[in-house]
Amino acid sequence: MIALLPPLALAQEATPAPRQIEVTYPWSATDTVPTLPMGEGQDAYLVETLAVVTSPDGPLAGMAGRCLISGVNDLVTFGYTEAGICVLQDASGDQLWDRLEGATEGNGAPSHGHGTWIGGTGRFEGATGETDYTNSFAASARPGLYQGTGTKSGTLLLPSG
Repeated sequence: MIALLPPLALAQEATPAPRQIEVTYPWSATDTVPTLPMGEGQDAYLVETLAVVTSPDGPLAGMAGRCLISGVNDLVTFGYTEAGICVLQDASGDQLWDRLEGATEGNGAPSHGHGTWIGGTGRFEGATGETDYTNSFAASARPGLYQGTGTKSGTLLLPSG
């Protein structure tokens, strides 16, 4: 009788390295429902934000995003804290999901925040990583419309490499 034994050392699959990303994007946001007054000097809001990655290279190049963001606004300084979810989509329909938390001191100061990649579809399935972002504001074209530009940098790990 011959016994077949498994090899003592199994070949290990190489773990892909996280990619460093840095992207720029214009964005616009609109109030989706009327704000909700919260006592003196603050209100709650819900906005839909649209963005397009304008950086020509990298795994996010050319992706368009749609976000639903809720937050609390200081009506004196226009500072806020907010959180939300963004869904970025490429031309083939693959999606990348981003959970965001951010804030600004108000009075026209940029907002700063942190994002966490929480998965996706297609080539982004199982995506993980962390990012930091900064959004600057431009003049509003009308009440309830907010516009500006942003940058996002951090890591993106795609299990498929």
